[in-house]
Amino acid sequence: MNTNNSDGGGKRIKAVQRAFEVVAVLREEGTVRIQDVADSLDIPTSTAHVHLNSSG
Repeated sequence: MNTNNSDGGGKRIKAVQRAFEVVAVLREEGTVRIQDVADSLDIPTSTAHVHLNSSG
């Protein structure tokens, strides 16, 4: 079993976690702007945009 994390597995897990956080904001707030999601999660607007763009 490969236990080193050189394949980016930790980054993938973080991305999935962030995606769930974005979904949670959308469920709680309904229709929001990208900036609203970014502000709610304290992430850059570009990161929020990537997650929203890849979710649908």
